[in-house]
Amino acid sequence: MTNICKPVEIGHFVIRTREVAPLVTYYKIFFGAKVACETYPITFLSYDNEHHRIAIILDPSAVPKPTGRPPPPTCGFDHIAFTVPSLGQLLRSYRLRKDAGLTPAYCLDHGLTLSMYYVDPDGNKVELQADSFEDKADAVRFMGTKVFADNPRGVEYNPDELLERLEAGESEASLLAGMLGRKTIANLRS
Repeated sequence: MTNICKPVEIGHFVIRTREVAPLVTYYKIFFGAKVACETYPITFLSYDNEHHRIAIILDPSAVPKPTGRPPPPTCGFDHIAFTVPSLGQLLRSYRLRKDAGLTPAYCLDHGLTLSMYYVDPDGNKVELQADSFEDKADAVRFMGTKVFADNPRGVEYNPDELLERLEAGESEASLLAGMLGRKTIANLRS
């Protein structure tokens, strides 16, 4: 199906909830979003020049997800991921979110990305990630390694430790050099 029209971006995501206000507050803080339109039963939010990136639908009959942090696995979409421009921005935004009371449920070095997984008030998971490689081909190359095959989930990391090192003057390149993906590819090249 080489002629099929491929999307150029994810336009928006929609959350069905029994309580709109907590989610609107959460995503306004999380993304720095603004309410683009509020019309019963849907609230639309945007964090850029798009008309909306998030729609939150009030549905009193919606069945709540199982609770937990992180929530227990269920069928269906597990999470949605957003890429930020750099590791430095991921870490500095982590501090801002943490100061606002939003902390990740867990953080993983997947090798190809460094990721932080957050859980909203309804139990939906949202991943923020920074690419570990400047060249996407290196990320694909890493996915073909035994290191990735043995553990595609990756390893946990401490964002406070990385943020402290960044704020002490260590470069993003130096931080990334010690992470799973870059170490693996560097070892393949040596």
